[in-house]
Amino acid sequence: MTSLQNERGASLIGYALLISLISVVSFVSIRAVGSGTASGFNSVVTSLNDTTATTEAREEEEELSPKEKWEQAKRQYRDAIAAARAERRAKLQAARAEYRAAIAANRSLPWFQRWRANRTARAEYRATVRQANNEYRAAVRAAREARNAARAEYKAATRGG
Repeated sequence: MTSLQNERGASLIGYALLISLISVVSFVSIRAVGSGTASGFNSVVTSLNDTTATTEAREEEEELSPKEKWEQAKRQYRDAIAAARAERRAKLQAARAEYRAAIAANRSLPWFQRWRANRTARAEYRATVRQANNEYRAAVRAAREARNAARAEYKAATRGG
């Protein structure tokens, strides 16, 4: 029985050494393959970046037709108007919420102080509304000018052609 236990202990040590050897070999090979793989991925990324840059440069070089420019200008106009409306709506909602919060906070004040504080809050709200409306009008005006310039270029190109 003792010799059986000794053989089991020797087998266990042999298996432990074998597992250790396999793990060391695996670790070394993974490190070697990993660095090779990383350099391979880096070269792929570099070539993709070069291809993208070349494509973008080619697209910039290629001139759009007047009709394509006109269609693009119309899309940009619609997008600019939608963005300006959304921005204005957000500013007005924030100003309204701030005004309501100020009115609610002033409720505990004596009537004269409350009146003065509410008047100040209302003036600030109106100034914010004016500013949001002016910014919206300026954005619409700029988008309209860009669209009109593209339209004029399109008309000139179609008349001349």
